[in-house]
Amino acid sequence: IKRPNGQIVFIDFEYFGWDDPAKMISDYLLHPAQDLNEDLRQRFFDGCLDSFADWPGVSSRMDLVYPLCGLKWCLLLLNEFLPRYIETREHAHGASLDVANLQSEQLAKSQRMLARVRAGHEPPY
Repeated sequence: IKRPNGQIVFIDFEYFGWDDPAKMISDYLLHPAQDLNEDLRQRFFDGCLDSFADWPGVSSRMDLVYPLCGLKWCLLLLNEFLPRYIETREHAHGASLDVANLQSEQLAKSQRMLARVRAGHEPPY
């Protein structure tokens, strides 16, 4: 946003309000650290749909939101290909990293995420 004095400011809306339940459910099911078995995924999904039964269209929005959230996670997993991100990681690590290995691992994770998203077109996604 450009203020009247010409200063440019950025407002981060990431936590600005309530997520759409379809996005929240998708993000939880797709989070790279998420490791639920199929039974628990189904229980979580069914429980969420029950909880949001009064919110119209949550289930149908999942068909739209799930692949978009999956693509977002695919891209986030590739942050290690950004030089600035590597600099930050090396600074936090306190030493140089094996960047090629790190990037290879992240690329493999991103490819697995993409396969997961492509396969997830039926509940519980």
